[in-house]
Amino acid sequence: MSDAVQFNRSVASWGANILKDEIPDDVGYVISTILSLYYPVNALMGAKFSYSRLGEGQVSATSHEMPDLLLQMREAGGDEYIEVILCSTVCYPFYAGHLFGNDVELSDDIVNGHHVLISSNGKYRYRYEFDGSKYSLTEVQSLTGEVTNIANVWRVGAKRYPQSKFAA
Repeated sequence: MSDAVQFNRSVASWGANILKDEIPDDVGYVISTILSLYYPVNALMGAKFSYSRLGEGQVSATSHEMPDLLLQMREAGGDEYIEVILCSTVCYPFYAGHLFGNDVELSDDIVNGHHVLISSNGKYRYRYEFDGSKYSLTEVQSLTGEVTNIANVWRVGAKRYPQSKFAA
């Protein structure tokens, strides 16, 4: 059984409607330093977000763990991505990759202590597994019956990243 993730609030609503401990400075730092490399401010402000526990197991009532953050982004070119920020598994939040598509489900499957994530965009269904440091694409399934070539999926996703002066 999978649980669909609901994206009901926008990042812009964090202002007056922020919940206690919802966006501490360290999570804001991840958003402002890493995601701002790929998205303009208006895209970040228009993003919708959801909190989910991506790690396995339950959080105790006395735990100070934060839930993990998923940001549903839309780029100017119309491509949609879901950005993942893990908050619950280490002492500080960190960027854990992006998913293609606009819908995401938390699978009951666990890999390396984290739920497998399944995303889709109406044309493809993508499976992502946590590799110990980030979520990595492990499988692509066509929803339209056409032959799926994972190299083409990677090429489409590669345009998301601009050439950086920091690239090796």
